[in-house]
Order: sequence, then C-alpha cells, then structure tokens
Amino acid sequence: GGTSGGGPAAGAGVLPGDVIVEVDGMDARGATAEAVAARCRGEVGSELTMAVRHGGESGPSDDVTVLSMKREKIKVNPASASTYTTADGSKVGVLRVPSFSTETVSQVSDCLREISSGEGGGPTKAVVVDLRGNVGGYMPAGVDAAKLFLPPKSRITSEVDRNGRSTIYISDGVGSEAEIPLYILVDKRTASASEIFAAALQDNGRAKVVSGGEKTFGKGRIQNVQG
Repeated sequence: GGTSGGGPAAGAGVLPGDVIVEVDGMDARGATAEAVAARCRGEVGSELTMAVRHGGESGPSDDVTVLSMKREKIKVNPASASTYTTADGSKVGVLRVPSFSTETVSQVSDCLREISSGEGGGPTKAVVVDLRGNVGGYMPAGVDAAKLFLPPKSRITSEVDRNGRSTIYISDGVGSEAEIPLYILVDKRTASASEIFAAALQDNGRAKVVSGGEKTFGKGRIQNVQG
C-alpha cells in the first residue's frame, strides 16, 4: 500500500511499497488489510510501533526496520468532480480521487450527483475517474467504491489470510452508476486500493483503463491500455 504524504507513517520512515511485518506486536504477515488497518487505528497521540521491510517483497527477509510513530487524525484530500462539454455538445464528468479513506465512498457518491446535475445540460455521456498519483489508503474503500459502478454479483477482488482462508469480495447491489461509460486514468504511482478499484472495473468489462504506457505501482495486474 501507500502512505499519506505528511502522515505519521511517512514521517517515521515508511515508504511506498514497504512490506509491513508487524504492527503493535501483531504479526502482519498474511493478515488482511482490514486487520492491519484496525491495528493501526487508536487514540490520537498514542504510540504505535511498526516493523517494515524496505524494498517490498524483493527486499531481504531479515532486513526489518522497527519504526515508532504517534497516531494522528489524518486529513486526506477529498474526491472532487468537474464537468466538461465536448465539441459535439456531449457532457463528460471527471472524478478525481486522490486517495481512499473511510469517507471516500460518500464523497464519490456526492461527486457523481454533482456531475449528473452539473453544467452542460443533458445526460452525462461518460465519466473519467482520475487515479493518477493515488497510492491507495483504506482498502475496503476501494472495494466499496467499485460497487458503485458494478452490477450485482460482480467479483471485485479476493484476499487470502495467513491461515489460507480466502475472502472474496462481491458487489452486493446495483451500483448507482452501473451503466455509464467509464474511463480510468492510472500511472506508475497508482497503487493498493486504487489498483483494486481499477482492476475490478476493467476485469468486469465496466471501464477502459488508460495508462499512457506506464504500469501501476504494485504487481502490474492492471492491463496497460493506450489512449
């Protein structure tokens, strides 16, 4: 996953791509993203220790750094919306999502309503979701945001915990925007929850991913689409 620029993790020395080995005494290897996130949460000002391995999965297995930080209230940039009118008079909405947090899904819903009722008149012909530079954040928010654009029973992603148990995330209802044409912009810093969101929509045939030839930050699961 990624770190919030200026946040306590980044300030303590956690880098994008680091593998979290332990959080406050909990073995994080093989733990789900929700379990790690829950362990990180706590009272503002309380101490948190985190053991990380720099260099990602390719880093030396015995090269673990223990970092200390104080929990803070993290302020993340909210999602934002804008609309444009093309030369043929069509209205196109642009949804900018700079990070994923517990508030992102409601922000995206508000932005979609803003796009629908925005200037330009007439129905929205397409929505562009801009995930460039979005290093991720709260993984469940990426899953829930994807549900807004997917029909029921669409597979979003899966996780395997340390005991080999698999959790499959499926859209559980008709998304508010399950039919409008979608384009997703990504770059080499698009990571974690952003990759899950983009891959889910691409794999289900709901969106075209435009990368400009760059692979996303993680495992490069998202197919490059030139545009």
